[in-house]
Amino acid sequence: MGAEHQSAADGFVIAMLVMMTLSLGVVALLFICMRRNAVRRDRHVDELLEEVAEAERKAKQAAIGKAPKPEAWERDGDWWKN
Repeated sequence: MGAEHQSAADGFVIAMLVMMTLSLGVVALLFICMRRNAVRRDRHVDELLEEVAEAERKAKQAAIGKAPKPEAWERDGDWWKN
């Protein structure tokens, strides 16, 4: 395929194919890097996050149990559903 047989449209198509190949290569490289980082994730951080979530759940349960009783004249928020 010599230069005398190529038109301007052929050059454009070749340039687009090169750009698409480079773009797919970048996306593939990003996925590979993300996978490697996910594998190397620190398990201690996950354990600490679980402890914090458990502490928050316990605090919510304690707050629900300590909620003040509503006055006799106050209605529930969904009184109209009954």
